[in-house]
Amino acid sequence: LAGTIVSVNGGITDPLKAQDVDLDIAISGEKREALEALMETSLPAVGSYDVRARLVKSGTGYKVANLEGSVGNTTFSGNIAVDHLATRPQISATLDVATLDLEPFLNNVPGSSMEREQEAQATPPGFSLDETMHSLDALWKIDADVMLAVNRVVGAPTDIQGASLKAMVGDGQLTIPVGATVSGVPINGRLAIQEDDDSLDFTLALSSEGSDMRNLTRVMGRTEGLEGSFEKFALRASGRGRNLRTALESLDLLMTLDRADLSYGRDSDEPVPLILETFELALPQGEALRLSTRGMLVDEAFSVDLSSATVSEALSTVGWPIDLTATGSGARLSLKGSVPELGKLEGTTLDLAMGGERIGDLAPWIGADPSAHVAYGVSGRLSFHDDKAYFESVRAKLGQTAFTGDLSAGWRNQDLLLRATVRSPEIVLDELTAVFAQQKKPTDQDKSPGLDLHIPILPHGIKIADTDLDIAVERVRLQTVDLTDLSFIGRIREGRLKKSPFTATVGVVPFTGGVSLDLRSQVPVATIDIGSENVDVGGLLRELELVERSETRARRLAVEIVLRGSTLKTIIEKSEITAVLEDGVMTIRDPNTQAPLEIGIVKSTLTSTPGSPVVYDVDGRIGSVPVRIRIETNPLASFLEATDHVPLRLTADTGGVHVELNGSVPRPFTLRNLRFDLSVEGGNLEKFDELLHVSVPPWGPYALDGTVQLNRAGYHVPSLSIRVGDSHLTGNVSLDTTGTRPRLAVNLTSKTLQLNDFNTGGWSAFEYDDSAGNIADREDRSRSISNKKVGVEALLRSESMREFDARLSIAVNEVLSGEDRLGNGQLVATLEDGRISLDPVRIEIPEGSADARFGFEVADGDVVARTEVNIEHLDYGVLARRIDPSDDAAGWLSLDLDLRSRSKTLDNMLNGATGRFDFAVWPKNMQADIFDLWAANLVVAILPRIDSGPGSRVNCVVGVFDMADGIMNPKTFLVDTTNVQVFGDGEVNFKSGQLDFELVPKAKRPTMFSLATPIRVSGSYSEFETGASAEEWIRTAGRFVTSIFAPIRRIFTTPIPADGEAECLAAMERVSE
Repeated sequence: LAGTIVSVNGGITDPLKAQDVDLDIAISGEKREALEALMETSLPAVGSYDVRARLVKSGTGYKVANLEGSVGNTTFSGNIAVDHLATRPQISATLDVATLDLEPFLNNVPGSSMEREQEAQATPPGFSLDETMHSLDALWKIDADVMLAVNRVVGAPTDIQGASLKAMVGDGQLTIPVGATVSGVPINGRLAIQEDDDSLDFTLALSSEGSDMRNLTRVMGRTEGLEGSFEKFALRASGRGRNLRTALESLDLLMTLDRADLSYGRDSDEPVPLILETFELALPQGEALRLSTRGMLVDEAFSVDLSSATVSEALSTVGWPIDLTATGSGARLSLKGSVPELGKLEGTTLDLAMGGERIGDLAPWIGADPSAHVAYGVSGRLSFHDDKAYFESVRAKLGQTAFTGDLSAGWRNQDLLLRATVRSPEIVLDELTAVFAQQKKPTDQDKSPGLDLHIPILPHGIKIADTDLDIAVERVRLQTVDLTDLSFIGRIREGRLKKSPFTATVGVVPFTGGVSLDLRSQVPVATIDIGSENVDVGGLLRELELVERSETRARRLAVEIVLRGSTLKTIIEKSEITAVLEDGVMTIRDPNTQAPLEIGIVKSTLTSTPGSPVVYDVDGRIGSVPVRIRIETNPLASFLEATDHVPLRLTADTGGVHVELNGSVPRPFTLRNLRFDLSVEGGNLEKFDELLHVSVPPWGPYALDGTVQLNRAGYHVPSLSIRVGDSHLTGNVSLDTTGTRPRLAVNLTSKTLQLNDFNTGGWSAFEYDDSAGNIADREDRSRSISNKKVGVEALLRSESMREFDARLSIAVNEVLSGEDRLGNGQLVATLEDGRISLDPVRIEIPEGSADARFGFEVADGDVVARTEVNIEHLDYGVLARRIDPSDDAAGWLSLDLDLRSRSKTLDNMLNGATGRFDFAVWPKNMQADIFDLWAANLVVAILPRIDSGPGSRVNCVVGVFDMADGIMNPKTFLVDTTNVQVFGDGEVNFKSGQLDFELVPKAKRPTMFSLATPIRVSGSYSEFETGASAEEWIRTAGRFVTSIFAPIRRIFTTPIPADGEAECLAAMERVSE
């Protein structure tokens, strides 16, 4: 029949009376459509079918024996007996189902589940709540005992095994005891129905105890990875009614669950423990629906209470009112609104409010830092319509941070799209970062694509969906400085935010730039490019509290920041920063005197990469001198540690000078209470001239090492090592800048000091007066001035001498001059109130000593000076060899000098000097070009004229001079040679640079025809003439005549010894007096 085969075999004794019936019946087919046509009804898509049975009529009724068959994947067997001749017809049946396939029945409607749902919503229900229920009168006229046993159910939402159902009808009551193992949970129960006064009464009871509900919860809760067990489950429901409405209105429902020990997210790395101590869903007859549960979520107690409406209220209005309150970990959640239909969100509107006093109490649930103590709260209206979810009129607060805005979520081309409009009057970043300071770090094993926000009670995290963002923040309060007027509009698509513009003001510096974001991995990456023009960088650094004081400006500042991570700590650890500053000026000032050091910045670059030191490179100029500076400190992540100091290494190279500083600096950086290891080295100190704008001695190579301490008083180097050439000095230096004038103190000692390392060449510490002094002096100065660098002032100019005070002390165990060993030496130099004093300057030598005191100051525009020198038996050959190392000059010098002077500059102080100048020289040989002095030139010039005999030598030169206002006159002037003594008298004028001397030679022994003509010497120091006046020639002629008596005088007079020792000693005694 239309593809269905029906086979009947057997016999009927009396066909008209249907007696003694014994038939084998078989029905089979491949397509259900044939049966549908035959039965004129639609059937589930069961596939092929084959049913066989034996129909037998006995004396009292019919039996269906040997029933067996298959419908699709369902197989069954059994027997049915009907006794229709009893007072009440009796039916008994036993049916065993080996496999029951429910899939054709559950998926009977063609199309996808979404299409079926849409069709179901569009199709009006086929019944009315007020439609009278079908009468069960026919059922109450029979007695029945039906046993159904199902070994296994397939195609159901969950596994069902060992199901049994026994339906018993008698005395007007239907009783159905049931039992089954659903997803491993044994469930037993009983359904009873009876009819009374045209109404149906029903009761249902289900229960289970001590069962594992792993698979059952997946079906009931639609929650993947939910596992656990419970102690007891019970469901009781009863009702009465003529129709569905009255039955629902009379419904009395109670479902309880005791001690459910659960966990969800078992398929994740961190399943979440959930304990339901009690769970109760109640709908008492005539009362409102209520739900109550108490339990523990991640070891934190919680409670949920929900109340709704009575069934009558829900049926008479549109939707179910919702009033839900939940508490836990100090938080309170409130949801109030309505749900149009249970199980469906469309049309739902709920007012949400949640808050608490300490966000840290939520740490086990949301991953907040337990120590975070700020209050929190969020409120808004949650609604669902047009297939979208909306959270509108949102107000959120976390401590002092506040947000308002609107959120929506919907589907766009089968992808979830979020839209967020956020406004904030103030964000306090410290509070936000402190809340999630202990956020979980992504592990290397976490390979899931896309960023997850880790929330402990959400084991799979929160995926960042496509989002449209519109953010405006009036103020972001950072730890040190405020970020204001922040605005940003961007779109996240497929886990990426393409470069989007934003503006913000940091402190008082406005920035513009762009930001891009990559959320496609567990470690998000944000790239921020910002820039600004004409930036007060120093003000920005001060507001950031990176420095206590800074004066730095730049024409342009550009910053590129690459941020990686989802918490502040990981962001700082993994991020990269490049900041470029161009065309700027950095001014460093002494904290006490405010004296400036300006560094012109051509370009500077700050770089920070993960795990590497933060490096700041400066390409600049100090004045006209190029300088390259590099500053290094710890990686950026170390700044998160609560330390007062950070290490710092500075290197600088300029004009052949290399400087290194190693130490630590306070946070924020200040020039007080610093300690650095200092190293300076270079080829020649004169490289500092243009850097300091002051002329310094041309000494080098040099190296300086020490520990520099900066404190409130100024600068201190307690242990200093200085090397200049082969000379090594140690000591300490301090510069006190707290007084009216800075005060420098230098104390140095040396075991051995080589004077050759401190040659000055033509360098002078003093300024010149081109108009003062004699011609020769002016010529010498003009040569020095021609080599003077532009913009470089003398070290000791009159203006600078009153700008600071200083004291220099040098003690040397052994002073060397080339190969000459002079002995120990000491120098103490002071600058006090504009007066320079060298007191003492002392050198101790084996057979003599040299002491000097010198001081000068500027008063009323003049240099007022005093010089005292006392030299005892000094080997002046050392001085000669300092001028010319190859010279073989030798001799001894004694000097006693005490001069006071007043002049325009120090170099012409002799022009107005007053005092005395006494000396004695015992030369071994005499040369005029060794000492460029008028006295030496004078002696060398007259020697050929006074004693040119063979073997003649100079025994001594002794001079005792008085000096007044730059004019010097001798009290005694003696030149003693082997044969002659010369006595002189005259004048040396230092103002004009002229000398005028008359020298009278006297033979030590009377000699015949000895002229002994007096010699006159006159002219400038360097160029003078020697000769005799007419008067002296007359006197000489007389002496020539009387010289014939010389042999007689030799007899009657005592000759003067050739070595002149007595006369030299007598003259020296006068010097010492």
